[in-house]
Amino acid sequence: LEHYIFKIRPVKNFICHHKNIIVILIDNFTPDFKNLTDWEKYLNDNKLTREKMVERLNNGENPYPENFYDAEYSVEDLISLHAVPNRTVDARGVMTIDDYSSQYVNVCDGKRVTVGQPEVAKRTVHVFGGCGFYGIGMPDKSTFASRLQSQFNEYALEEGFCVVNHGSFIWGKLDAMWYILNVVDYKDGDIIVLPYNQRWAQFFYRNIDNIIYADITQRNGGELFNDAWHPSENGIRTYATNLFT
Repeated sequence: LEHYIFKIRPVKNFICHHKNIIVILIDNFTPDFKNLTDWEKYLNDNKLTREKMVERLNNGENPYPENFYDAEYSVEDLISLHAVPNRTVDARGVMTIDDYSSQYVNVCDGKRVTVGQPEVAKRTVHVFGGCGFYGIGMPDKSTFASRLQSQFNEYALEEGFCVVNHGSFIWGKLDAMWYILNVVDYKDGDIIVLPYNQRWAQFFYRNIDNIIYADITQRNGGELFNDAWHPSENGIRTYATNLFT
């Protein structure tokens, strides 16, 4: 019943009202517990949540392996990457993020800034999800939306795709994500990307033309996680590349 209410029904309802929108379901950013790397074992054995990693940073320790990020960041820089802007939930249950500005983390009009958006777009890719999709611990250029935008700019610039990051801090509450999704203005031909469970996606939606399940979990080398649950810079790049290809 819980799966039906919070996963199956919302997608079907959305498709009924947006028949010219393509929905791509992808696996949420979750470690493969049957094939953990040594780093992932370390994270899970020590229950190193994002909060515990930030605690280490606040104590002056860099908890990440050498060259873990694409650029060299000081401990202070890494702390700033984990900044959580203020959030507001209105009477409808719609969560918005307050605008925020810093060297690495920026929010404008309630959405995390996506780097490389074209000035004029023919179609929009709307990315929804929790803090991993928002890009917690990432600079603007390394969020899932920015990495996906980079792929479009490099390989399909003439198509005029603009990627928008609707990722938020939903604390695992899927109903909050559906509230956010249903207040967006869409155009025919737009694409939405939703985190989903592979088993449910393949079972319930395999015969619906404009719902696609994409397996983006294939590893291409490097570590995929910053902590026990949130993707690393390399992980996000891997997932975005897998989805685009």
